[in-house]
Amino acid sequence: MNAGRLAEGWRPYLGITLLGLAVYFRAAFFGFAYFDDDHLILQNFGNISSWQNMVTAFKTDMNWESPGVYYRPLVTLTFMADALWTGKNPAGYHLTNIFFHLLASGLFFKILLLLGYPRKLSLFFVLLFVSHPVLTHAVAFIPGRYETVLAIMVLCSVIAFLKYLEKPGWLWLHGLFFAGALFTKETAVIVPVICGLILILPSKRKWQYKNLWPLAMVWFAVLAVFMVMRWQVAKGVTPQFNTPYENVIGLFSYLGKIVFPVNLSVMPIPADSHPVWGLATLVLLLLLALLGGISRKRYFLFGAVWFLIFLLPTALRTLNFAYLLEQRLYLPLMGFMMMFMELRLVQKSAAKKWSWIPGAAALLLFSFITLGHSAVYRNDISFWENAVKHSPNSYFAHTVLGQRYYAQGRPDLAEREFQKSLALRPGDPLIENDLGLVLMEQGKWAGAEKVFVSAVGNLPDDPNLRKNLGLVYTKLGDWPGAETQYRAALSLNSNDPESWDRLALVCYLQKKYIEAAEFYSQAVSSGGKPDPRILQILEPYSKKEGR
Repeated sequence: MNAGRLAEGWRPYLGITLLGLAVYFRAAFFGFAYFDDDHLILQNFGNISSWQNMVTAFKTDMNWESPGVYYRPLVTLTFMADALWTGKNPAGYHLTNIFFHLLASGLFFKILLLLGYPRKLSLFFVLLFVSHPVLTHAVAFIPGRYETVLAIMVLCSVIAFLKYLEKPGWLWLHGLFFAGALFTKETAVIVPVICGLILILPSKRKWQYKNLWPLAMVWFAVLAVFMVMRWQVAKGVTPQFNTPYENVIGLFSYLGKIVFPVNLSVMPIPADSHPVWGLATLVLLLLLALLGGISRKRYFLFGAVWFLIFLLPTALRTLNFAYLLEQRLYLPLMGFMMMFMELRLVQKSAAKKWSWIPGAAALLLFSFITLGHSAVYRNDISFWENAVKHSPNSYFAHTVLGQRYYAQGRPDLAEREFQKSLALRPGDPLIENDLGLVLMEQGKWAGAEKVFVSAVGNLPDDPNLRKNLGLVYTKLGDWPGAETQYRAALSLNSNDPESWDRLALVCYLQKKYIEAAEFYSQAVSSGGKPDPRILQILEPYSKKEGR
């Protein structure tokens, strides 16, 4: 086949589309992973299924809460669009993810051409990008679209900027896409830095300093609007920083997975990440640069800055532990590929007639790895089993896998995972609560009592823990103990009809009939559904109270 013809005209975009569909077609048949997608889609379906909430999406975070943490309204709109045509069917959301990946890949090819990279070399690296295994999380995982939509907006903004350097009329479009990027993810504040770096690259384009003033005004105006709107929703959110050690491990983990996509995980953490592959990647890059030299040094540095600056947000976290989600490599990977394309040895090898052989082999290898790895995303169990397999030191992964086992009626497996989670995070009352529930499910009341007593001791102001311990005491026949726990639960939440109902039961079992009648009346008043049989039994004692 003539590689030159494949890189001409519309053919590269066809090749990108065909390869992307071949690699990710199976994702259209996948389900939900129950990691954010259940909150974003299933639990908030009432919000995303109506366009009447479109304006509200800009006033809340992605979980439709205000104040909230993640302000990503543009991506919320994409979920709303999907909800209107596919409902709760995950197939539609996965198809949209695939489309976003193909669109972002095509825009990446366009950027490379505008920056002066050869078409054949650009096409090859974009095809590598399309099929790269480390990006599976951004495509096969529904919430991964935060990265693909961000990439689309950032690339469109940069393309419009490059056009603006030639024709001032493109300024408004650049500002529009810059705003779209910001309302997708706050990482887009980096866009002006990228545009500033482009100005120092050698180019045939002629631009004038006077054109920078309207550009700066647009940036300032867009950023000001975004910050005001975001502050209304995410005010008071204090970002947490990973430790220097975690950031170093994270950097080498990301580097390693670019060239050696092994140990892929849906929830990688520093404790289970291996820097050796990252060191090997860095050594390879340095050797290629030293042995063959660098073609355009400023462009090489531009790619390096692109890679590092878009990777910088990975130093932050919102959970109480560091995590190295692979979807975060989506934009940084483009910068790394720009660096690689400036290596003279790579350029010389690409010019050889036989270059298609190792190129095709690399594409096939990456495609097959991606096809295999994508199966991890087919359902919630396979998703979280992968998390536990590759991150065995993650209490979070064990906990969520246990919850998914429990939801599917497999309490024995859930118990195993909660035990492992608790071993990694001793004394965590939330994990103890989960473990206690599965022990109750299996009738292991003595074990459940021990776990709930510990949980209540660690978190005494949680009414649900008190209520669960009360239920265990009820099953064990310790009615005074159960009464104590239900009373404590109601002192923390007096509007819970279930607690009133259970308190009425244990009082009745202790022959405190008048109190039982009073408490059952409170259960009904709090919203509980009255049972005619119980009302009939307690009616004589209610009359004694004058009711």
